[in-house]
Amino acid sequence: MRLWTLALVVVGYLAGLYFYSRGFLLTRQTLRLNSSCADVQHPDAPVRGCWLEARFKRAIVLVIDALRFDFVDRQTGPDVSPYYHNRLATIGRLLEERKHQSLLVEFTADPPTTTLQRLKALTTGSLPTFIDAGTNFAGTAIDEDNIIDQLVGLDRNVIFLGDDTWTALFPAQFHRQFPFPSFDVKDLHSVDDGVLGHLYDELNKPDWTLLVAHFLGVDHCGHKYGPSHPEMRRKLDQMDRMIANVTQLLADDTLLIIFGDHGMTTTGDHGGDSPDELAAALFLHSNLPLHSEDNNVLSAVAQVDLVPTLSLLLDFPTPFSSLGTIIPQVFTREQQMAAAKANVEQVVRYAHSYSKQSGDSALSSRLQPLLRTFNSLTPEELTVERCLETVRQMQRIFRECWATFHGPWMLIGVLAMLETLSWTLRLMVDEDRSWGGRAVLKLVTVLLQLIAYFGQQEIIPVALHMLLSLQLVLDLAAIVNGLMVVKQNRLPSLLHAFPFLLLLLHAASFFSNSFVVYERDVIRYLAQTSLLLLLVQRKGVGAPRKPGTAAAPKIPSLWRLICVYFDWKSILFTMVALVLLRSGVMFAKCREEQSECVPSWLTASFQSLHDDADKNVRFLTALASVGLLIFAMRSFLRRNGHLDGHSFKSVALGAAPLLSFTAILVYWVSLWLPDNVWQHYQTAFSLAPPLIVYTLSLMLTALLAINPLLINVVMGEQKREELDESAVASKRKVFQHFKRNWAEYLGQPTGTVFGLASAISGPIVALLLCWTVVLVLLLGDGIVASNFASILRHGLINNMNKVSAFGEGTYLSTELSLSLNWSPMSAVDSNGKRVGCVALCEIVNDPSGVKIGCNESVVGSAKTVPNKYFIVRNDELVIVRYLLVYEHESKPPQTSNQQRLFHRTLGWLSTHRFWLLMCLYFSLLMAVGLASSSNFRFYWKRLFAQYWPNHRHNDHHHYDDA
Repeated sequence: MRLWTLALVVVGYLAGLYFYSRGFLLTRQTLRLNSSCADVQHPDAPVRGCWLEARFKRAIVLVIDALRFDFVDRQTGPDVSPYYHNRLATIGRLLEERKHQSLLVEFTADPPTTTLQRLKALTTGSLPTFIDAGTNFAGTAIDEDNIIDQLVGLDRNVIFLGDDTWTALFPAQFHRQFPFPSFDVKDLHSVDDGVLGHLYDELNKPDWTLLVAHFLGVDHCGHKYGPSHPEMRRKLDQMDRMIANVTQLLADDTLLIIFGDHGMTTTGDHGGDSPDELAAALFLHSNLPLHSEDNNVLSAVAQVDLVPTLSLLLDFPTPFSSLGTIIPQVFTREQQMAAAKANVEQVVRYAHSYSKQSGDSALSSRLQPLLRTFNSLTPEELTVERCLETVRQMQRIFRECWATFHGPWMLIGVLAMLETLSWTLRLMVDEDRSWGGRAVLKLVTVLLQLIAYFGQQEIIPVALHMLLSLQLVLDLAAIVNGLMVVKQNRLPSLLHAFPFLLLLLHAASFFSNSFVVYERDVIRYLAQTSLLLLLVQRKGVGAPRKPGTAAAPKIPSLWRLICVYFDWKSILFTMVALVLLRSGVMFAKCREEQSECVPSWLTASFQSLHDDADKNVRFLTALASVGLLIFAMRSFLRRNGHLDGHSFKSVALGAAPLLSFTAILVYWVSLWLPDNVWQHYQTAFSLAPPLIVYTLSLMLTALLAINPLLINVVMGEQKREELDESAVASKRKVFQHFKRNWAEYLGQPTGTVFGLASAISGPIVALLLCWTVVLVLLLGDGIVASNFASILRHGLINNMNKVSAFGEGTYLSTELSLSLNWSPMSAVDSNGKRVGCVALCEIVNDPSGVKIGCNESVVGSAKTVPNKYFIVRNDELVIVRYLLVYEHESKPPQTSNQQRLFHRTLGWLSTHRFWLLMCLYFSLLMAVGLASSSNFRFYWKRLFAQYWPNHRHNDHHHYDDA
């Protein structure tokens, strides 16, 4: 394949991925505009503040990560859990005794329910998009207007304690900060104890307006143990004592806000959009009357609604990008009208600016009728409910537009991938005829894709659809024509083509939500079908009954049919593989959409198990499985001599798996022990065993990448010096030395080569061994048995599938021209001379071990052996008589300096291809990181603004018209 052809193929795949992700992974444009006190006019009430007269001077925000609504709301009935229901008694007491001073709200989060995205929404009031879920572990400073920057801009101090995610979002805004690391989800106490160590001292200081304390113990307890565990009860009791202490220190001019950023599932996880993950709790309390409602438990309120509510209660401008609606119950009746007007004017101002700068015609067409209706309202018609309903409608429009996939770009991505795949197949059929005009069409396609990347013209997607569809049809027609012409007598049978049909069916199932939800069942069904087809394909592999022998006794027809057509090994392997495949049901995790699914105790976290018998069985099963995996792979390497050398690589390969097994064992034992045992040094200890495993695996992978061969050569002492002296000059002298002294070496082994028989499979098994321990550690102890069953099942399938075209054995032929096609060629010196080898063998005439090709079918064989073929089932029946070593005749072409430089460059690239691939991989990671950086996109658009007029830089434009 030509180099430029390969480059176009790579570009085609990358373009397909880019355009599909552009339409599927939605993003929204960030506006770097800030609200100010002069943005809102409110003639309805005398105002002595910024937007609205402040009801409170200070606010305490206590974020209890993963505080689900039913953890706070009073629960009754038989389904009450003793572990997490009714544990926050202080909140329940305040709701009963101080009804008008306390308010509990179901705090509905927007997916994705990850901490970083929830904090962005809770500080900016904006809505996330689908792609935001991937940035949960790579937080960068918020570049949008937010409540922290607004307070700091008004010379008000903000104090922070807790999760260090806040310091990544706001690196220099806090007056005082006490961050604690949050990455270790096994650590339940470090962050909470650190916050409690500073919280009460900070509450007594008067130099702050907003105090934020973020507790992580409840969330980490859910990840480690799940909600139904005694540790969750102890953690919620600790939070209850903290809330009681804070309410005693609460001043009259201070508002207490307690909320969870998201909920958690029954297994303690979060990140999706299930009801348990979206339903968080919001509790508001003050010493003075907060509301006048009779019911102090409200229905669902969006999390973004807290942003305008808090900003107007403390009297600072609502962030410019906020789409939240105020909670009117916490404002006095005199303030509700002014607060509602300030809220709707701020959202209208953002809608005008966003539709103008983003250039989204679909969004603008939906916003304009609503904006015209709002502008036509008279002062009498502009009521509180009308203002809030306008904000909700705008929020709904933005949510739908940011969550609706862009069909044209996704279609371009799919067509580009299919077109590139079809062209690749066409190149495999006939590369010479696939170049020329077809490459010109490919270049035109790439040019249009580049224009579509930089431009925003609506005609480009349509043109790309037509061009890609045309190329796809041409490629498919050429492939079918090539198969019919070139291989018309060798078309695959339906039995051989059915596995490819199953693969296509599996790929097509991803276009259906129902099949995606039940993907594991679909894969299991297709795999079982493939196993049965493989058994049918092995029909007649067993040795046939010799003619003339006595007939077998009469047995049932079904069993006789099985014995005639299948051998017992194939049946046994198939049954064992099917049983292992069906056993995967025990290790399957339930999806959120599968309400009827009951999770297995093998997939739950180890700490969440209460029954000691289940823990014993699971621990011993996991230990035996990982031990068998490591023992089997090390035995293969040792049996083939890969561990018999004294090099650093051989020693490390023998010792590293045992050290990794010990580290995994220690780590699993630490999970079994009570949490308070490791409380003081849990963080350092819990990370040490995984780091040992990761370090050893990376070290062995690097050694195998530098030199993948695991061949060890041990020379005899008598001939070592003589051989070393002759090997100094060149490899040719080594050959001449052995040729002259072959009689001396005959009968006395002067050298031993270990690992030569498995020179290819040995490094593969070694690499599999390196990363099996990592996979075991990542998936957990409950899934180790599934990994062992999966590897065993694939081994059985590969053993069944190793049958060649006409059965097992060594293939020989009487035609030298046929054997030459399978003769390996290799370079022997720096001049590039290539030699090959053909063995001339003698075969023992044994009908039970040799298949002889003929024009007629062999009696009892499954397939017809072609004429002039010999298939030897037993290697002892083959005797090598002569070896024919020949040199490939090729005249060196007359090359110029440029051509020699080109070939030398290609040789260097081929030699260092591993490091080049690693450099390309890191470059790809850097490109992805830069593409995800808002600052990079900002300067990128600014750089190309003069070349692409549609990319205007309007970040400093300020919209003054309300």
